[in-house]
Amino acid sequence: MKRTVLIFGLISGAISSAMMLLTLPLIDRGTINFENGEVIGYTAIFLSFLLVFFGIRSYRERYSVEGQAAFDLFLRRGVASAEPGSSCSRSSSAALRPCG
Repeated sequence: MKRTVLIFGLISGAISSAMMLLTLPLIDRGTINFENGEVIGYTAIFLSFLLVFFGIRSYRERYSVEGQAAFDLFLRRGVASAEPGSSCSRSSSAALRPCG
């Protein structure tokens, strides 16, 4: 279970961090503005959270009996999968744009 959570969570964090690293120089140069930046941002969020869905599905196929389990179990696995991704995104954001 921990392996599944870490794999899919870290891939999700890598996607969100990579999209941030790729788009920030383009925003500074003016290539990306508010009109197309919104689409790029929501696409990055969608791709990141798609990995949380795949992590839950992988856990369901591997560990649950006949593909069924309780909702709260899957909710906990989804939140646990999202945590490494948000931590990666938060740390890369702090490294790129330090406060103060």
